[in-house]
Amino acid sequence: MIKILLLIFISGSLIADKPDLLFKRSGKELVALTLLMEARGEEKGFRGMASAAQVIRNRMNHHDFPDMARAVVLELNQFSCWNNLKNDNYYEDLLKLPEAKAALAYAHDVIRNRKIDPRLNGELFYQNTKITGKKIKGIVIGNHTFY
Repeated sequence: MIKILLLIFISGSLIADKPDLLFKRSGKELVALTLLMEARGEEKGFRGMASAAQVIRNRMNHHDFPDMARAVVLELNQFSCWNNLKNDNYYEDLLKLPEAKAALAYAHDVIRNRKIDPRLNGELFYQNTKITGKKIKGIVIGNHTFY
């Protein structure tokens, strides 16, 4: 029960139906999984993941967002990949993909507060404009606009 309440408090999230799945993962793994689910198919995977990682880092350094990586990626309705939790095997399989090594390296840089993508500065959001159909002013990288 304490784990569930702590997760809700830390992340502002309601991802509490499978708390053990999330609590057994480090912040680095949660960031890497976020990158794999959100961006591995963008710009040959690696560049898209770097851009998404930069947004996570930017949020950690912004006063409107949590300063912990795990809280940033699990915040309610911020990264759609966490809206519907899968079983643990799904996440284990993701971490075995060829792109996982890069995702873990980017996640390490996020946690160490290192600049990851020089194309981005302080952008806090991105949208796949191909899916949303919305025109947004910002930096276009692949199918995503960062703003």
